[in-house]
Amino acid sequence: MVQLSIQAINNQNLFSNHYLENLIQKNDEWRSNDHKAAFDEIKRIYEAEKLFLEDLNESQLEERFFRRIFKVLLPDFEVQAGTESQDFPDYAFFTDAVALNTAHSNKGNRSFYKNAFAIGEVKRWDANLDRFGKDKHNKNRNPSFQIWLYLHETEPKWGILSNGRLWRLYHQDKFMDSYYEVDLATILEEDDTDAFRYFYYFFRREAFLPSPRGEIFLEKVLKGSENYATEIGEDLKENVYRAMKIIAEGFFNHPYNRLDKHDEKARLEVQSTTMRLLYRFLFLLYAEGKGLLSGSA
Repeated sequence: MVQLSIQAINNQNLFSNHYLENLIQKNDEWRSNDHKAAFDEIKRIYEAEKLFLEDLNESQLEERFFRRIFKVLLPDFEVQAGTESQDFPDYAFFTDAVALNTAHSNKGNRSFYKNAFAIGEVKRWDANLDRFGKDKHNKNRNPSFQIWLYLHETEPKWGILSNGRLWRLYHQDKFMDSYYEVDLATILEEDDTDAFRYFYYFFRREAFLPSPRGEIFLEKVLKGSENYATEIGEDLKENVYRAMKIIAEGFFNHPYNRLDKHDEKARLEVQSTTMRLLYRFLFLLYAEGKGLLSGSA
């Protein structure tokens, strides 16, 4: 997959890279400077704790780091501890204090999340968020699978998974391996306020809720990405048809081939050869995009 040019952002098929790099600037959020105050506050939190982050256990990290950042981004949140018989997501995020207080009547069961707009799961600093092989579908060892399960066991469509350094967004309707990831620590270390936009505007409360115009930022980015992919798919089909037509005509028009376009056998042979050639071109382009060819990495 072609990666974004912004190194701190890792989009794994949740949104469109083209949309994130070239079209997102058209959103009202991108023309504001709301992110600057949040950057300064989160930077202060990070600087105060960064020498200790690797040695903190999960509970300590939650108290000294995560909850302080949540207060900046998602202020109306609650911790939901598991019971002896059930596991729950670590956090639920609510629209306001009224919604949060209403949820308390259901604390201890899954109805607690009914009016939440997102759930959250946090791990120790720099913990591995992905497991492969036999642990891929073990929720106790694979945080990605864990948040994916929680999204299908509770009402919210959006899930946040983080180990402090990396922050991910997951969507209920997408595959487990589809997510949007931001390396927050790198952005803070590099004082990159422009890249911080890709964290702040995607993880703050307003990203999940309708704007005064009735638009939900994350849903708009998701829909815009899907629309772009559809347009590209239609263009690709049209371009493949045109390419096949041009190549086939080339085979027939080259006198050395001695092919008669009115001969059924010749037409089938040219069609097969044209498809084979196009697939080889596509394979080469894919390999080049992945950096698999010598000198293309």
